[in-house]
This record gives sequence, C-alpha cells and structure tokens, in this order.
Amino acid sequence: MEVSAYNLKKVPRMIKRMYPHLNERSSPDGIVPIFLSTIEGNILFVIDSHNKECKSSSIDTALRIACYKVFSHIEALDYDTSVHENEVINDFVHAILYAFDPFTNETLMGMLKDSPDLFAKDDREVLKKYYESGFDAILRILFSLEVRDDMYGYNGYVKFLDREFRGNLSAEKLNYVTMIASSSLSEEERAELLN
Repeated sequence: MEVSAYNLKKVPRMIKRMYPHLNERSSPDGIVPIFLSTIEGNILFVIDSHNKECKSSSIDTALRIACYKVFSHIEALDYDTSVHENEVINDFVHAILYAFDPFTNETLMGMLKDSPDLFAKDDREVLKKYYESGFDAILRILFSLEVRDDMYGYNGYVKFLDREFRGNLSAEKLNYVTMIASSSLSEEERAELLN
C-alpha cells in the first residue's frame, strides 16, 4: 500500500487508536524517557553526520515513516513510503528505528532472539506491547517538534536539540535502548523492556 502525505499526517491518530492511553502532553514515565533520549541522541548523530544541514521537516517525515515501518511489522502489511524518502530522511529513519526496532538493529535482535513469541507475526498483541514505549516516545517527539518549530521558527526543533541537549545526549554513535538501559535500570525495568 502506498503511503500518501495525508497518511503520514495521520500517524499520531493511528498511534492513539492503537494505544488510547498514550498522551504526548503528560510527563513521560517508566522507561519512556530512556527511549526519548536514545532516539533524540540518534537524531543528533544524523544531524552531525550531515554537517547540520538537516531540517525539522525531514525529521518529522522520518518519524512518521519509521512508524509505518513498525506498523508493517505489527500488521504484517507492506507500506510503501518511498515517495517521501531521500538520503537524509532514510538516515533519520534508520537512526530512529535503530534505537528500539529489532528488525532494524541486528544486535537488538540477537539480544531478543530468546523471545520467540515476540517474533511470531500472527501474535499482533505481543508486537504491539513491545513497540508501545517506542511509539510513545515518537508521539512525544512529534509533539515537541511542532512546539519547538512554533517557538523558535524555521528549523526550531533542530535548534532546540542542538542548544538544549548537545551536552546531555550522546551523538558519537547510534545507540539503542537496551545498551543504555543495562547500566541505569533496575532488574524490574529491564524485564519490562524485554516483556
């Protein structure tokens, strides 16, 4: 199925339909802040690798395409987003998904390979549960992107990330949640990531 620009704009609604309890305006709790910092650190990595010639609109498009890539795993459908893609957007999509998607990140897949239920395509609910925190983080980043562009003008989100988070987020390499989580989470929170 080809994804139109209209379909891309509907991503937040689709996420909320799948997870009605998510609210991008509330304070993140549990493991969601780790997902947020990992994804935003990966976004900074791509910005740096493209010599800061990236636009907020490219990040917005990439976040929405990343959601469609995950929807394809959950729904076992093929979504064609190629009309919206270019080199920079593809780099952002890869970096976003690398943070939490085992189908993008082979290391993460290796860590989760002992969870056969997770990869049983016919069990949609297990995949939905696995991806919930990732979708929550993406929903929050989409909201932040809109707010920052309104606050800071053109490319506001990129300026915001650079100004506010440059010292706090690792942008030296692509990271993923379990790498960061291994040192900062309790056993219970670690188990929640894998269950």
